[in-house]
Amino acid sequence: MSYCILLDSSGTKGAGDSGPRKKKGKEKAKDVASSIPADFFEDEEYEDFQVPIGLRPPPSTIAREQRDIEEATRLSLQRQGVAESGESSSSTNVLQTPQIARSTVIADFEEDDDFQEPIVIRPRTTRATPSVTTPVQASTQATENDIVIGTSTKTETTNDANGANITKLTGQFKKIKSMKQLTAAVNAIQSYQPKDIHEKIVQRIYLYILEMHADRQWMFSKESIKTYSEADYQYKFWSYIFEQYLGRKQDVMLRWGDTISESCKKIGKKFKLDLRLVLTPEEDIDLDSCTREMAKRATVKKIYKDKLKSTIATKCRLNSFVRAVPHIQARELPSVKMPILQVAGFQGQLSFIYLSKKKKKEYTLQEAASFSFPQSLKQIKGGVIESLIDSLAAIEVR
Repeated sequence: MSYCILLDSSGTKGAGDSGPRKKKGKEKAKDVASSIPADFFEDEEYEDFQVPIGLRPPPSTIAREQRDIEEATRLSLQRQGVAESGESSSSTNVLQTPQIARSTVIADFEEDDDFQEPIVIRPRTTRATPSVTTPVQASTQATENDIVIGTSTKTETTNDANGANITKLTGQFKKIKSMKQLTAAVNAIQSYQPKDIHEKIVQRIYLYILEMHADRQWMFSKESIKTYSEADYQYKFWSYIFEQYLGRKQDVMLRWGDTISESCKKIGKKFKLDLRLVLTPEEDIDLDSCTREMAKRATVKKIYKDKLKSTIATKCRLNSFVRAVPHIQARELPSVKMPILQVAGFQGQLSFIYLSKKKKKEYTLQEAASFSFPQSLKQIKGGVIESLIDSLAAIEVR
């Protein structure tokens, strides 16, 4: 369904236990840990697993337990008259004895209220692979057996770009802390082969922003920003992004400059808007899809004045659209939402206006999202570019 957008731009301790659990009940709980064979932790399947503190029994306990088991086994064999049976029979009973002792201790200890289930140790093959788009903090107290996952981990998108999705490349942004890492991100985006027109346009916007930070850092210095006018913000930073994302369809035209929509002219409202997205389904018909107002700084007077102007202009456009679509039903009217963009310097806000479901002739103005043009590597790393793309996707003309 076609709709009109009014754009207003104004300028301006880990998950595991950290220590041994306090025991309230019987001291037999220690036997649960001591009954685990010492060589269990030395198996190659768990070579990178760090034993939780308090779980591994001290060597003296293991030796004493082993002697007790051997002595009990020897006496048992003597009573049964099978002492001559050899080492095979002896070793079999030795393996079974600790298992029986462990089950007895747990069964007896379950009667207490403070019983804790034994820790389940999983092999490394069952660990989930971390997401390439989710930052993972590295351990600050790593040992040789720790598995440390940091931001320097290579992603599949770098080595096999053809098998990746354009949104997954944002994992490269999370690594950016220096110019060297910024250059690596630019190279990764450049080598990606887009699968459709949408990915191609998103790729262009990524490169446009990243290369500006890589090649023209001075554009974001305090000295330069002080000299920028409203037109500077519009043409140096925002116009390319809006043209690429919102103007890629043949029947959508971005009209820059102070222009007045036909719907406002009909009711005598001569609101001049900085940008209008105009749908041109027929040669003699223009339908505003979005409006935008631009400002140099986000002063209170400028923000509210531009917001009021954009809101009234968008309300006119909404009324005009409803009249121009005779087949639309009354229950469908609240689903027709007209977007409003307001930009102030590097900051922007997206709002929607629509007819209320509760009362007739009542309108609702909803603030949907805030976005910005990244001014630093820290903002790029923090996801500012992704938020910008998401906001543009919300006002895309369908």
